[in-house]
Amino acid sequence: MTDEDALEDLLGHARKARPTPSDALLARIEVDAAAEIAKHAAPPAARCSVWKTFSALGGWPAFASLTAAGVAGVWIGATDPAGVVSQSFGTAMITGLDATDPGYGYSEFAWGLE
Repeated sequence: MTDEDALEDLLGHARKARPTPSDALLARIEVDAAAEIAKHAAPPAARCSVWKTFSALGGWPAFASLTAAGVAGVWIGATDPAGVVSQSFGTAMITGLDATDPGYGYSEFAWGLE
């Protein structure tokens, strides 16, 4: 019998015999696994979802912009629209154009239709 045959016999016996771990080893593995699971557990949920919503909207800059837009909307909605109309049609009134004419401002698009 050569050295290779002896080695092959030894490895063949090792392949057939499957060692079983001891109960002490399995208990240590279980304790280590429980410690790792506890270490990587999810953090507790936030107490207030308002701050999550606030952060999702973009924080303070976005909140300031939304507030400014809301205040402007309330202001425009609550004030008398006469000031807005006089500001928008003021130049037409000065030049003598009639802003209530349905064709007002579209004469440059009517090429030769007159």
